[in-house]
Amino acid sequence: MDGLAPFADAESWDNCGILAGNRKNGVRAALVALDVTGAVIDEAVRRGCGLIISHHPVIFSPMKTVCEDSLVYRLIREDIAVISAHTNLDVAGQGVNAALAARLGLANTQGLQAFKREAYWKVQTFVPPAYVEAVRAAMAAAGAGELDGYSGCAYQTMGEGCFLPGAGTNPAIGTVGTLERTPEIKLEMLCPPDRTDVVVRALRQAHPYEVPAYDLLANSAVQRTVYLGLVGELSEEMEEEAFARHVKQALDAVGVRYTRAGRRIRRVAVCSGAGDVALPDALRMGADAFVTGECKHHNLVLADSEGLCVVTAGHFATENVVCAPLAALLSERLPETAFYASEAGKDPEYAV
Repeated sequence: MDGLAPFADAESWDNCGILAGNRKNGVRAALVALDVTGAVIDEAVRRGCGLIISHHPVIFSPMKTVCEDSLVYRLIREDIAVISAHTNLDVAGQGVNAALAARLGLANTQGLQAFKREAYWKVQTFVPPAYVEAVRAAMAAAGAGELDGYSGCAYQTMGEGCFLPGAGTNPAIGTVGTLERTPEIKLEMLCPPDRTDVVVRALRQAHPYEVPAYDLLANSAVQRTVYLGLVGELSEEMEEEAFARHVKQALDAVGVRYTRAGRRIRRVAVCSGAGDVALPDALRMGADAFVTGECKHHNLVLADSEGLCVVTAGHFATENVVCAPLAALLSERLPETAFYASEAGKDPEYAV
């Protein structure tokens, strides 16, 4: 989950990660759901799932009691763990908004609102020539050396390393108590900030030395930008009412509301859930329409004055779309575990 939606990208006020359960338990089957409800727990029990992966945190506000009628009490009793990925899944490249854009049929998508920017790192280490390819390959597999469609990128320079193995060490090269000088290659690779820990772990595991030397250097020339929401294009222009009906059908929403801007719709911005914080960005990006779950009145007034068609399809409908794609992604990465998209989750709202 951290590889798909880094928990470091979650908002500071959020509560994500392993929120319930025994961390040592194995998992043979997991259920992916928007919310942890009694019905979802029933489904997890029926399917034999020892884990629920939820978008909305099962524990959000501080709890003062855990009694027999609480969801957390039941999860513990049923020995079901919960991992919640909330705002980090909202901004993930294959997260909620990507699933929403795909469901609406948007192409040529790009980020809507810049959520944060982080500098890449240059990871450099010093390796005996015979082992440099093994270390480079391990670091590349962990995510280093990737940029703009290129992968496995590295720079290597030959040099000489020296070290004095002390008492109690077990040097791969040299002898305890004798200063060793040996040929080494300095291996340099670019690393995204969310993969640094994994890359360093791979480096250490593949390196032949008992204590590998490595450096982490901030590279502000290359940055990772995390976006909230997306903007893309429909394959064909649509009238506003037809587009609103398309949103309702595509998301299986109980109902939608929309503002009439008097324009045909081609370029569409999306921001799931309570996503109207990104409405000004939809205007800036030249969107004809903005699809979200909920929108405050003052933003509806702004959209109306600016000629932007806003379609609100409900919090559940704009976010539940992530469950099936996320289950499929996890199945690809962990084929030994069964992942199911919850069928028990439902929109608590009804339309008349």
